[in-house]
Amino acid sequence: MPAARTPSASAPSDTMIVRMTRVLESFDRWGTRLSLEEIGTRARLPRSSCHRILEQLVQLGWVRRHTTGYSLGHRASRIGSRGPSRDQVREAAAPVLLDLQVRTGLVVHLCMLEGPEVVFLDKIGGSFALSLPSDVGSRWWVTNATIGKTILAWLPPEEVDALLGECAAPGGVDGDDPALLHAELAEIRRRGVGYERGLGMPGVGGATAPILTAEGPVAALSAVGPLDRVDFARITPMVRHAGRQTSEALQARISAEQARQEPALDPIPYRKLGSTEGWLGGRPVGRCCGKQQVCDRLWGDNRLTRPQEPCA
Repeated sequence: MPAARTPSASAPSDTMIVRMTRVLESFDRWGTRLSLEEIGTRARLPRSSCHRILEQLVQLGWVRRHTTGYSLGHRASRIGSRGPSRDQVREAAAPVLLDLQVRTGLVVHLCMLEGPEVVFLDKIGGSFALSLPSDVGSRWWVTNATIGKTILAWLPPEEVDALLGECAAPGGVDGDDPALLHAELAEIRRRGVGYERGLGMPGVGGATAPILTAEGPVAALSAVGPLDRVDFARITPMVRHAGRQTSEALQARISAEQARQEPALDPIPYRKLGSTEGWLGGRPVGRCCGKQQVCDRLWGDNRLTRPQEPCA
């Protein structure tokens, strides 16, 4: 007679892999930001165990730490294309790149961060563009040129260190000291632009700007030309503005895509309850459906912003 199957035989044991999987699955979609307590509740883990797992995931790039919680990191964005796609970045940048090239007369690049590398998505320019090794589709280590460093400048330091651990050129072409690189990244972030002065591409100069979303940097653009002919003072504001324009266009595309994919809230039947102290942070509520989960959903999506806004 066969032995009876025990419950543990049909269910996976609570191993580290299982617990890490539960932590990652707490983030139901790209862009979700959760506190330690929320992740622990969703993953059904004690606070100490959840914190220990999250710190390891942060170091490996699977999770990003913010001052207000955690979100998925750069490695997670490569699984299932949950981050902005190449097409989204290219389409958002296309009109801006063309305008920047016409106004500056320089070669314009678009690069996207993919792990420890940047991939060139677009390149617009005249005859000088043919002399540059930045072919569309080519990949460079993220530290090998200023356009890659410009993306790194807007990442948390611990995430930069995780990427450098995967990079064959952790200090870039100008050295192998990560401390010097972090100082350079801080200066790029302070200025809002980076400057190429012939180190990444000999004889080439120009300016670079990041392309940012609500979750951080995903790409960068640049305008470059012969080093001795580039007017840095003239092109800097144009490149900075182009980066902001592209960032806004990309974020708008991402938000529109998320809105299409997110299921609409069920119709809310409400009843008059008078002025009550309810679930909206103790604010007076004029109308209430009596469903706390509805208030939690609206509050979490930042759909309630005015001091006296009713919930229905």
